[in-house]
Amino acid sequence: AAVEQMRHALRAMSDIRGGERLDIEATSAPRPLEEVVTDAAAALRHRGAHLEVEGLELLGMPTILPGVRLQLLRVLGELVTNMSKYTAPQGRARLVIESDGRSLEAMASNDIGAPGTVRPTYGAFSSGLGLEGARRRVESLGGSLSVSQGEGRWTTILSVPFQAVP
Repeated sequence: AAVEQMRHALRAMSDIRGGERLDIEATSAPRPLEEVVTDAAAALRHRGAHLEVEGLELLGMPTILPGVRLQLLRVLGELVTNMSKYTAPQGRARLVIESDGRSLEAMASNDIGAPGTVRPTYGAFSSGLGLEGARRRVESLGGSLSVSQGEGRWTTILSVPFQAVP
């Protein structure tokens, strides 16, 4: 009940002033992405699923400004957490991070099973706020985030420039 009340409050705060969104800035650093990945991999292994991750080291590139890095860590952490919730038993999840030196691109993709079966595979309920928050964070950095679902897979692709274009 408390979690649902908190989610209700967050949705209400997001919808204030005629639909304008209020971005809630976290006051603490995000959980280290390596820990999020380790926990997600363990949760998936428990269900017979597998998580593959490539390119985490690119987040340490000196061309990524600290504020951009912080937001990327939050977004990627959300995507990995979602994969740990929604990957089908015996399925596969992948996070691939790449860079061309001017931007960072990432793809998170996971098996979700048969159509209509997309739901958390452990006791958590989705608030519907995670991907919307990730989209707002990426767009605030001058980037883009797209989500698609088809043929038993859920895929999120993002691209963030290292320096926003004026």
